[in-house]
Amino acid sequence: MAAGYPAMGHRIVSPQEGVDQQAKRRGRTGHSATSSLLFWVAVCKEQPEEFWLSKVVFKVSHGSVDSKCPLMVKVLDAVRGSPAADVTVKVFKQAEDGSWQDFAVGKTTEYGEIHELTTEEQFVEGKYMVKFETSSYWKALGLSAFHEYADVVFMANDSGHRHYTIAALLSPFSYSTTAVVTDPQE
Repeated sequence: MAAGYPAMGHRIVSPQEGVDQQAKRRGRTGHSATSSLLFWVAVCKEQPEEFWLSKVVFKVSHGSVDSKCPLMVKVLDAVRGSPAADVTVKVFKQAEDGSWQDFAVGKTTEYGEIHELTTEEQFVEGKYMVKFETSSYWKALGLSAFHEYADVVFMANDSGHRHYTIAALLSPFSYSTTAVVTDPQE
């Protein structure tokens, strides 16, 4: 096991499985509504069948600093349950001929975030790809990863100008992404 990782196993469970496990613990049956932007991390204790659930919620704020930020990225390390610092993120914009052109690049902060990847004026309508360099992140932690990278391709500003937060939850053998799209605040 790599340094800095707990001696217990982790696995990602679906939001519904997380809700079902919580209901079972509370003596309830049936389904209940799941929260949006919520990832559940099951942390195995000494016995594989014993585990507790930890909610991992990406908080999205578009206030003060972020109010002028049309594209923001957040990355979380699901194994350690903490922000993923120093993840290289590259953004590409699709050209008219279908090729991908370099658009922006950055590294996540200690909080797993990148702000100010672009400006309002530069972030025009079009198809974009956000590419998370996951392999180098895991390699720096002494782990071998299955994926070389994780990417998200999306159409931006096709329904008017918006702000986008792209969030990624990473583990060495899987990843999950979500997006929050909001109207810009004055």
